[in-house]
Amino acid sequence: VKLIMYDDLFLFIKVAKFGSFTKAAKELNIYQSTISRRIISLEEDLGLKLIVRTANHFELTNQGKQLFESLSDQEA
Repeated sequence: VKLIMYDDLFLFIKVAKFGSFTKAAKELNIYQSTISRRIISLEEDLGLKLIVRTANHFELTNQGKQLFESLSDQEA
């Protein structure tokens, strides 16, 4: 059983809220590449594809939307 890093979930929430890896990176003052790498690691740990990435856009998958909604409900 893999342990999920809470920091990776936090980064996922921020990326989803900001709608951008770059905006989340600027807000959190960390490299965009670090966020991207951590989200990929989270996806691998969960065995789910959370974000569909293209050259200049990303979209949450259905699983990503469900996770974001679940985590957002707990954050409130």
